[in-house]
Order: sequence, then C-alpha cells, then structure tokens
Amino acid sequence: MKKRLIFSLVIALVLIVAGVTAVGAYEGYKVNIKAHVETAIAVDREAWELGTVFPQQTYETTICYGLTDSFIAQYEGNWSTVNYSVYFIPKPVLAGTTVCKPVTIGNDDYYQSILPYLKLQPAGYAIPLDPATFQQTMYGTLVYSSSLFAPGNPCSSIHVIFNAPNFPGYFVPATDPIQGTPVLTEAEFCTAEETICDGGDCEFTTMVPYADLGSDMVIQVTGFGLDSPN
Repeated sequence: MKKRLIFSLVIALVLIVAGVTAVGAYEGYKVNIKAHVETAIAVDREAWELGTVFPQQTYETTICYGLTDSFIAQYEGNWSTVNYSVYFIPKPVLAGTTVCKPVTIGNDDYYQSILPYLKLQPAGYAIPLDPATFQQTMYGTLVYSSSLFAPGNPCSSIHVIFNAPNFPGYFVPATDPIQGTPVLTEAEFCTAEETICDGGDCEFTTMVPYADLGSDMVIQVTGFGLDSPN
C-alpha cells in the first residue's frame, strides 16, 4: 500500500510539469527593444588633404566641431556637458598604396606622423599648445581635453598650422631660426629619379627627395554630465 502511494505521487508530479511545458509552448510575450544611436559631437569635415607641398611652405585651417542637434534637443533646458579629448593616432596605409618608409606596427603599415610638424591652437587659447604637454597613451597621442555645454557653449574649434619640413642639404642645413622649420633625417625621407625639363634645352636627370606624412585626428567623447559651465 505504501509503495503504491509513493508511485502515484511521482506520476502526479510528472503530469504537472508536462502541463506547464505545454502552456509555455503556446503562450509568449514580445518585448520590442530598439534604440537610435547617434554621436553627440559632429565635425565639419572628414579630412584635410594637402596633396604635394614644398619645404618651408605653411598651410593653415580651422577644424570646427560641436554638439549635434539631437543631443541639444534631448537635453533642452539643462546645462549638459560633453567631455572630450583630442588625439592624434597613426594613419594606416591603405591596401595597394605605396608610401615612403612606412612605420610598421604589428602586421600593419602606417604613415610617418605629421604631428611633429603641426601647431595646434584650440579656440580660446592665445598661443598654440606646447608639444611638451602631449601625453602618449595606449590609444594615441593626447593633445587636448575640454568640454562642450548645451546650450551655453555647443561649438568649438581647433586651428591647425602645418609647416612643411626641410630636407638635409636642401634649402637649409639645420633648423630654420626664422620659421622654426624642422629638418627631416635620412631615415625619414626617400629619393626618386626625375627628369627635369624633359625635352627642353636643359634636360637632366636628378634624384629628388620626398616624404609621406600623415596622422588621424580623433575627437573622442569621454563622458557626459549635467554640469554648468560657470
């Protein structure tokens, strides 16, 4: 009699579990999860292409950036802060592109950095940044950090000056004291044979030095807050 009772209880338990499983197979609830992801900061350009330049030439541009309309609208009425940092990181050499003396990191090739030949002056600064203040990080070279505020200060800019370097033995043998132009070392440039005045009376062939320089400037959002700029 006791054995039969125990057996009956076990059978009842199995039937209850099977019933729950059957209900779960035919009944469910859908939760719709979605999000619109957008950057908080937008920049006025994707690149600053200088093309071919010549030693001691100076080029300038102002790169503007600011909070997106979506970010300002989302936090309208609040003092909202976007903290950011400006980095310079190695510029990769695209597949099929040949550049002079690329820098190899891991299995990839990168341009020689153009950062040593740039002067960077953020908005509100009376003089360019001191390169001695730049910090080397795992991500890249940190040159500047600041914040944007909505709606008080939604835009900013950084003025960039490129002073094309010289070649040793050409133009000046050392740093130009007037323009402060650095001189490339032999490890930083290549030479190519060119025919000058091809077909003219003074036709001749010579070796012309050249260098390929490049970097990627990244404006990285580092955090958000509700702080007042005052």
